[in-house]
Amino acid sequence: KEATGYGLCYFTQAMLEDHGSSLQGKRVVISGSGNVAIYAAEKCTQLGATVVAMSDSNGYVYDENGIDLAKMKEIKEIRRERCQGHSIMKAAKIFGHACVILPFPAPPKMNWMNKLPRYS
Repeated sequence: KEATGYGLCYFTQAMLEDHGSSLQGKRVVISGSGNVAIYAAEKCTQLGATVVAMSDSNGYVYDENGIDLAKMKEIKEIRRERCQGHSIMKAAKIFGHACVILPFPAPPKMNWMNKLPRYS
């Protein structure tokens, strides 16, 4: 269940390294809080980033010191609740902060695979 979220972080890390940077020390915003997003947050943290915001269909959560990932897992995976209303997190506009943004999920009409070059 971790593969997609971890993979996104490894891909992002490789892209940043190509530009002389890394996730280390970066503030990260994740658009989503489902299974892929939870494990992307976990791997970002392991790679030295601070996940400061996540979202679900009810809105956004933000903590400038970093989201409490254990609490987020409890809310989303065990209790199956929405983020809104949990005092451990502060509501905010998710994209209003300087950060690396990891998107979840891709819009259904976005077919980026067709834009990739084809090799024979």
